[in-house]
Amino acid sequence: EGHRIREVSGNLLHSVPVEYNTGEDGFTARNRPAAEGISRQAPFRCFDAIEPITGRTRTWENEPAAFYIQVLVPRSALPGVYSGEVEILVGDEVVTIPVRLEVAAARLPVKSALSLTTWYNMDQMAVYHGLQPWSQGHWQMIRKYAEMMVAYHHDTFRAPLDMIDSKKGVDGRWRFNFRRLERLMHIMIDAGMTHIEGSHVGGCLRWGMPEMYIRVSPELRERNVRLASPEAQEFLAQLLPAWRSFLVRRGWYRMLCQHVADEPTEGALSDYTAGACAVRKYLPGVPIIDAVETPYLGAAVDWWVPKIDHYERDREVYEMHRSHGDRIWCYTCCKPGGRFMNRLLDFPLLRVRLLAWGCAKYDISGYLHWALNSWKGSPFEESVRKAVTLEPDGSRNDLPAGDPYIIYPGPDGPWSSMRYEAQREGWEDHALLMMAKRRFGPERFDKLVSKTVRGFSDFTDDSATFRRQYRTLLKLLSG
Repeated sequence: EGHRIREVSGNLLHSVPVEYNTGEDGFTARNRPAAEGISRQAPFRCFDAIEPITGRTRTWENEPAAFYIQVLVPRSALPGVYSGEVEILVGDEVVTIPVRLEVAAARLPVKSALSLTTWYNMDQMAVYHGLQPWSQGHWQMIRKYAEMMVAYHHDTFRAPLDMIDSKKGVDGRWRFNFRRLERLMHIMIDAGMTHIEGSHVGGCLRWGMPEMYIRVSPELRERNVRLASPEAQEFLAQLLPAWRSFLVRRGWYRMLCQHVADEPTEGALSDYTAGACAVRKYLPGVPIIDAVETPYLGAAVDWWVPKIDHYERDREVYEMHRSHGDRIWCYTCCKPGGRFMNRLLDFPLLRVRLLAWGCAKYDISGYLHWALNSWKGSPFEESVRKAVTLEPDGSRNDLPAGDPYIIYPGPDGPWSSMRYEAQREGWEDHALLMMAKRRFGPERFDKLVSKTVRGFSDFTDDSATFRRQYRTLLKLLSG
């Protein structure tokens, strides 16, 4: 009594379409069965985009209005029950909604132990906000996105090496200009990022191909120069030491983990290893991190990032790598579907939140997703993105609803989403779970987590049940 919490914000929710459900094994259900446990059958619309209310606002004609009220509890708040009201003015009518908020004594750690990276698209930031690429306005917008990412517990950012201006001189030596990349990195680090993810030096022309090609030089990329070729290796022998020197001069080298190529298969082991050897030679001490399709890449990887279903399928092999000092991250993308957790629009929001619980159960170090804002068309009017992915019969399939983005382009900056809020809550849950593990020990921690999550596809999907178990966690940590 006598204490107040004043940080209250109102937000208007916008509905977005779901044209197709997610398929049982990912992508869409265009040509296959729908995933188990979808929220409802497509097509439908659901509330996802969150518009901050800064004054009077309007709702869309012939559309139900939905609001999302946020209360920021300061670290200085005393535990107890707080009561208040939310007033919504509709024309001349005032709607009053009573609010009861219980603040637990448990104190949320400042930083989650679960690393998070989501690849962002700076070109789309310029396009969707009507900005000239690399203008002052564009850089200011990038800063807004960086600040949002840090507020939502991202600690790792992708540093695109193709932002390095590389030119070959008449003497055959390459010259590298880091000016633009340095500006980006200052923005990300000033916002609060603590880890740098050097982007891929190589990649396949089509997914699953055994051949890999240099992807970081526009000139070599245009000619499809093989990653294992002498020409590509000579380029890396000049680029990677320059990258290292740049980072060392700025005190950033110890923050770096480095990609070689995305989603290597066993068939690509030879070319992938050629790239990995160059990284190890010229970036000593830097861990190699990659999303992988297989655990059978020998010692070429240090931080393994399998899809969550692949981790469970090959868990014994991944844990063998961990026993020798490697780290395990995980990722989702257009897969998996089915009963698995993912951050897709036709999945219940609880699945998004529980991703972090699954990581806690398996002691996974981080989570990667390929798309923060890879919009095509209007994300407010289409959510399924056409892809070149082909089914075995040659027919096309698409990226599932919401896979290419988890935020929306507002008129003045990025808007959050209900999925992004659920993901944020999950990362905060993870921080609390790690507190419980330290305080009560691994055995009691395992029992606590297993009441909610037993695996990435075996979990409590009833929100009321989850809320009860979450309150139990808070009560334990408040004692």
